[in-house]
Amino acid sequence: MGMKTVLCYGDSNTWGYNPGGEERFGRDIRWPALLDVALGEAVHVAEEGLCGRTATWEDQTWDNRNGRTFFPVALETHAPIDLVVIMLGTNELKSAFNLSAADIANGVSTLAEMALSVEGAVPAVLLVAPAHCSKEIYELRDTFVGGVEKSQKIASYLERRASELGCHFFDASTVAKVDPIDGLHLNAKNHEMLAQALTPLVRDILA
Repeated sequence: MGMKTVLCYGDSNTWGYNPGGEERFGRDIRWPALLDVALGEAVHVAEEGLCGRTATWEDQTWDNRNGRTFFPVALETHAPIDLVVIMLGTNELKSAFNLSAADIANGVSTLAEMALSVEGAVPAVLLVAPAHCSKEIYELRDTFVGGVEKSQKIASYLERRASELGCHFFDASTVAKVDPIDGLHLNAKNHEMLAQALTPLVRDILA
């Protein structure tokens, strides 16, 4: 058997944004890279994170952030892919989008449908509900009004959609918390916690 490929598709919490310094965490800290190490040489984990990325919506203040537009490119770039891990939904909490938690989950699940329907279909998709935002987002900006409460509801809707689509599901908030520095991003410890939790799940899916 050849090397298996896992594609991690997400936003700044997959890219590795450091809430304490605004730069990018190194590969020794980012959860997809830690997952890559933990899974061993028989698995390659490809990182496709981007700050500000949404699942399917255009951000009028930030170009090239619609995840649906770039997703087919990522799928083709890293093909053949054995598993796609999708962790999106945080940026959709911006009040300018005016989306419900159900809307957000439906948007994220659209990418799962795309992955499963692409020619030479991806065998498996893992939908990961992002860690909940915390109240500190209000101290930095007013663009996430209502976002904290909404973020706590995404997982239940996303789990339902995963079940309907035959996808795997994991709720990152069960193991990881955002840093109170900004209320949005994972710190180094929580990247590690997420990678540790996903490792056995991904290993089982690939088995």
